Amino acid sequence: MLDLNQFPALFPRTELHVALLVETEEFLRNLRGEVSPADHADGRGDRLVGAVAADAIRIRRVRPYVRNDFAPQFSGRLTGDGRYVHGRFRAALWVRRFLTLWLVAAAGFVILAVVPAVEFEGPVLIPVLMFAAGAVLPKLGWWVGRGDRDRIEAALVRAAGHGGV
Repeated sequence: MLDLNQFPALFPRTELHVALLVETEEFLRNLRGEVSPADHADGRGDRLVGAVAADAIRIRRVRPYVRNDFAPQFSGRLTGDGRYVHGRFRAALWVRRFLTLWLVAAAGFVILAVVPAVEFEGPVLIPVLMFAAGAVLPKLGWWVGRGDRDRIEAALVRAAGHGGV
């Protein structure tokens, strides 16, 4: 299978490590208080949603009437000794997979358009623009979602007992 981590420049990601100043169970309880288990915008306002457990923590931000599939989402876990949370921010897996297929298809169309032995009936500019859009959208969505990362990180830090961040 194609390893999507081979494209770090295309798919932005950021590592996050937070030391726990509270016991593991207290951290999980605090984080569950910050993160709603609901996974859709239901008109309750801007909030964090996801799943919080000792073996997996997944958090994303949901805002009513706004959707940014390229925004950073947190995926991590507690270390074996329960003293740290390790994880990373990156776009959703389905977005990375779809965009990889999009770019492969666009690159194929570009190759078909420029190889003289193949008759390509369409304008060459369309596959070039498809490829360019696929390369720019992840970075643009990451930039637009920069506040999502800050808000999720602040919730993790507060839950870990670092005070009013």
